[in-house]
Amino acid sequence: MRETTLASNIVARPVAERIIPIAQIVAVHGLRGWVKLQPEVNYDVLTFCPDWNLRLVKGKWRQIRPERCRHAHTRVLVKFPGSDTRTQAQQLIGAHIGIERSKMPKLEAENYYWCDLIGLEVIGNENITLGRVQNMQSTPANDIMEVGDQENIMLIPFTPDYVTRVDFAQGKIITRWRAEY
Repeated sequence: MRETTLASNIVARPVAERIIPIAQIVAVHGLRGWVKLQPEVNYDVLTFCPDWNLRLVKGKWRQIRPERCRHAHTRVLVKFPGSDTRTQAQQLIGAHIGIERSKMPKLEAENYYWCDLIGLEVIGNENITLGRVQNMQSTPANDIMEVGDQENIMLIPFTPDYVTRVDFAQGKIITRWRAEY
Protein backbone atom coordinates (compact mmCIF):
# COMPACT_ATOMS: atom_id res chain seq x y z
CA MET A 1 0.00 0.00 0.00
CA ARG A 2 1.15 3.50 -0.76
CA GLU A 3 1.86 5.82 2.14
CA THR A 4 0.24 9.26 2.13
CA THR A 5 0.65 12.42 4.13
CA LEU A 6 -2.22 13.53 6.36
CA ALA A 7 -2.57 16.84 8.14
CA SER A 8 0.91 18.31 7.93
CA ASN A 9 3.32 15.42 7.52
CA ILE A 10 1.52 12.69 9.45
CA VAL A 11 2.36 9.62 7.43
CA ALA A 12 -0.25 6.88 7.17
CA ARG A 13 -1.18 3.92 4.95
CA PRO A 14 -4.66 3.03 3.64
CA VAL A 15 -6.46 0.05 5.21
CA ALA A 16 -9.14 -2.26 3.87
CA GLU A 17 -10.30 -4.21 6.93
CA ARG A 18 -13.24 -3.34 9.22
CA ILE A 19 -12.12 -0.59 11.58
CA ILE A 20 -13.73 -0.11 14.99
CA PRO A 21 -13.66 3.49 16.28
CA ILE A 22 -12.17 3.53 19.79
CA ALA A 23 -11.36 7.19 20.47
CA GLN A 24 -11.64 10.72 19.14
CA ILE A 25 -9.05 13.48 19.11
CA VAL A 26 -10.65 16.28 21.13
CA ALA A 27 -7.87 18.81 21.81
CA VAL A 28 -4.19 19.63 21.54
CA HIS A 29 -1.84 19.27 24.48
CA GLY A 30 1.11 21.62 24.76
CA LEU A 31 3.25 23.05 21.99
CA ARG A 32 5.07 19.97 20.64
CA GLY A 33 2.35 18.24 18.60
CA TRP A 34 0.63 16.15 21.29
CA VAL A 35 -3.14 15.59 21.15
CA LYS A 36 -5.78 14.53 23.70
CA LEU A 37 -7.97 11.53 22.96
CA GLN A 38 -11.36 10.85 24.47
CA PRO A 39 -11.44 7.03 24.61
CA GLU A 40 -14.65 5.19 23.76
CA VAL A 41 -13.22 1.96 25.18
CA ASN A 42 -11.13 0.91 28.14
CA TYR A 43 -7.66 2.48 28.05
CA ASP A 44 -6.10 -1.00 27.92
CA VAL A 45 -7.51 -1.55 24.42
CA LEU A 46 -5.61 1.53 23.22
CA THR A 47 -2.32 0.29 24.62
CA PHE A 48 -2.85 -3.37 23.62
CA CYS A 49 -2.69 -2.69 19.89
CA PRO A 50 0.31 -0.66 18.68
CA ASP A 51 -1.11 -0.20 15.16
CA TRP A 52 -3.93 2.31 15.08
CA ASN A 53 -5.94 3.81 12.28
CA LEU A 54 -6.70 7.49 11.89
CA ARG A 55 -9.66 9.01 10.07
CA LEU A 56 -9.79 12.75 9.64
CA VAL A 57 -13.22 14.39 9.79
CA LYS A 58 -13.77 14.03 6.02
CA GLY A 59 -11.38 11.24 5.21
CA LYS A 60 -10.73 7.54 4.99
CA TRP A 61 -9.09 5.29 7.55
CA ARG A 62 -5.29 5.30 7.37
CA GLN A 63 -2.95 3.11 9.37
CA ILE A 64 -0.71 4.93 11.83
CA ARG A 65 1.48 4.03 14.80
CA PRO A 66 1.73 6.54 17.65
CA GLU A 67 5.23 7.64 18.70
CA ARG A 68 4.23 7.93 22.34
CA CYS A 69 1.08 7.45 24.35
CA ARG A 70 0.23 8.01 28.00
CA HIS A 71 -2.81 8.04 30.25
CA ALA A 72 -3.87 11.36 31.82
CA HIS A 73 -6.97 11.22 34.04
CA THR A 74 -9.93 10.40 31.76
CA ARG A 75 -8.04 11.21 28.56
CA VAL A 76 -5.12 9.75 26.67
CA LEU A 77 -2.24 11.92 25.43
CA VAL A 78 -0.68 10.89 22.12
CA LYS A 79 2.20 12.04 19.97
CA PHE A 80 2.00 10.98 16.31
CA PRO A 81 4.99 10.94 13.95
CA GLY A 82 5.06 14.11 11.88
CA SER A 83 2.97 16.11 14.34
CA ASP A 84 5.63 18.29 15.91
CA THR A 85 3.88 21.60 16.47
CA ARG A 86 0.68 22.82 18.03
CA THR A 87 -0.53 23.95 14.59
CA GLN A 88 -0.04 20.47 13.13
CA ALA A 89 -1.82 18.91 16.11
CA GLN A 90 -4.78 21.30 15.74
CA GLN A 91 -5.46 19.89 12.27
CA LEU A 92 -6.22 16.53 13.89
CA ILE A 93 -9.00 17.72 16.22
CA GLY A 94 -12.19 15.80 15.46
CA ALA A 95 -10.35 12.86 13.88
CA HIS A 96 -11.19 9.35 15.03
CA ILE A 97 -8.81 6.60 16.11
CA GLY A 98 -9.73 3.02 15.30
CA ILE A 99 -8.38 -0.50 15.53
CA GLU A 100 -8.82 -3.29 13.01
CA ARG A 101 -11.48 -5.63 14.42
CA SER A 102 -9.24 -8.69 14.07
CA LYS A 103 -6.55 -7.07 16.25
CA MET A 104 -8.80 -6.23 19.19
CA PRO A 105 -8.14 -8.29 22.32
CA LYS A 106 -10.34 -11.31 22.98
CA LEU A 107 -12.86 -10.74 25.74
CA GLU A 108 -13.86 -13.00 28.58
CA ALA A 109 -17.30 -14.63 28.54
CA GLU A 110 -20.23 -12.27 29.16
CA ASN A 111 -18.18 -9.26 27.96
CA TYR A 112 -18.90 -7.63 24.61
CA TYR A 113 -17.62 -4.91 22.36
CA TRP A 114 -20.35 -2.37 21.76
CA CYS A 115 -19.73 -2.47 18.02
CA ASP A 116 -20.79 -6.13 18.05
CA LEU A 117 -24.06 -5.34 19.85
CA ILE A 118 -25.18 -2.49 17.60
CA GLY A 119 -27.69 -3.74 15.07
CA LEU A 120 -28.80 -6.80 17.05
CA GLU A 121 -32.53 -7.33 17.50
CA VAL A 122 -33.74 -6.91 21.09
CA ILE A 123 -36.47 -9.24 22.35
CA GLY A 124 -38.43 -8.35 25.48
CA ASN A 125 -40.84 -10.13 27.79
CA GLU A 126 -43.38 -12.39 26.10
CA ASN A 127 -41.08 -12.68 23.06
CA ILE A 128 -41.97 -9.17 21.80
CA THR A 129 -39.51 -7.49 19.45
CA LEU A 130 -38.52 -4.14 20.95
CA GLY A 131 -36.32 -2.98 18.06
CA ARG A 132 -32.63 -3.02 17.23
CA VAL A 133 -29.70 -1.68 19.21
CA GLN A 134 -29.00 1.73 17.67
CA ASN A 135 -26.24 2.79 20.03
CA MET A 136 -24.73 2.17 23.46
CA GLN A 137 -24.12 4.63 26.29
CA SER A 138 -21.89 4.44 29.32
CA THR A 139 -23.23 5.86 32.57
CA PRO A 140 -21.70 5.79 36.05
CA ALA A 141 -24.18 3.10 37.10
CA ASN A 142 -24.09 0.81 34.03
CA ASP A 143 -24.08 0.62 30.25
CA ILE A 144 -27.34 1.36 28.45
CA MET A 145 -28.66 0.15 25.09
CA GLU A 146 -30.52 2.60 22.86
CA VAL A 147 -33.15 0.35 21.28
CA GLY A 148 -35.71 1.16 18.60
CA ASP A 149 -35.69 3.03 15.32
CA GLN A 150 -34.98 6.58 14.17
CA GLU A 151 -38.21 7.94 15.71
CA ASN A 152 -38.70 5.89 18.89
CA ILE A 153 -35.81 5.05 21.16
CA MET A 154 -36.04 3.32 24.53
CA LEU A 155 -33.14 3.06 26.95
CA ILE A 156 -32.56 -0.40 28.39
CA PRO A 157 -29.89 -1.09 31.04
CA PHE A 158 -27.31 -3.57 29.79
CA THR A 159 -27.08 -5.46 33.08
CA PRO A 160 -27.66 -9.08 34.08
CA ASP A 161 -30.90 -7.95 35.75
CA TYR A 162 -32.35 -7.08 32.34
CA VAL A 163 -30.24 -8.83 29.70
CA THR A 164 -30.58 -12.59 29.97
CA ARG A 165 -28.73 -13.69 26.82
CA VAL A 166 -26.79 -12.34 23.86
CA ASP A 167 -27.13 -14.69 20.90
CA PHE A 168 -24.85 -13.65 18.05
CA ALA A 169 -25.82 -16.70 15.96
CA GLN A 170 -29.47 -15.57 15.97
CA GLY A 171 -28.59 -11.87 15.98
CA LYS A 172 -30.63 -11.26 19.13
CA ILE A 173 -30.39 -9.93 22.66
CA ILE A 174 -32.95 -11.49 24.99
CA THR A 175 -34.12 -9.21 27.81
CA ARG A 176 -36.51 -8.98 30.74
CA TRP A 177 -37.93 -5.71 29.44
CA ARG A 178 -41.48 -4.76 28.65
CA ALA A 179 -42.42 -2.51 25.77
CA GLU A 180 -44.55 -0.35 28.06
CA TYR A 181 -41.66 0.61 30.39
